[in-house]
Amino acid sequence: MNDKLNFIFLSSEVEGFHFNSNILETNLINIIILIVLLVYVLGSFLKESLDLRQEEIIKSIQESEKRLNEANQRLHEAEAQMGQAQILIKEIQNQIQQTKINIIKSDFLQARQSMEQQFYNALLLISSSEQQALSNLTKQISRLALNEVMALLQTKLGKDEQSFLIDTKLNCLGGKE
Repeated sequence: MNDKLNFIFLSSEVEGFHFNSNILETNLINIIILIVLLVYVLGSFLKESLDLRQEEIIKSIQESEKRLNEANQRLHEAEAQMGQAQILIKEIQNQIQQTKINIIKSDFLQARQSMEQQFYNALLLISSSEQQALSNLTKQISRLALNEVMALLQTKLGKDEQSFLIDTKLNCLGGKE
């Protein structure tokens, strides 16, 4: 193991560690050539790999930005549609309120007309009943008056006077002369 460490540093028993300046002994040239080849070969490979990775990351970012823009656009469209839907809902609510008011007014007018018709019918019925009652009352009063006059005539007038009165009245009506 000491041989492997001696390629750069030489161990000295007396002084400790010191730098070995013999290039051939330490294989320094081979190590430098190996490092240069690794950097040259692996450098281009790593550069291509990193370039591909960078392109993939840039594409992913661009696609993400594109999707973000599309999502924002859809969000704005959805917000606009929501605003329109809210306006439509308010219009529908106003129409419903107006319809309720119209129905209430219509019901009120129908109820009023119905009550007016019932009142008018009641007035007609009362008027008709009043006229019928008045007609019946006049008929009864006329019958009673006629019966009283007939009774009075039969008691106070004799048969000759009754005949004379009947004949006179018939003549006035256009009967015998």
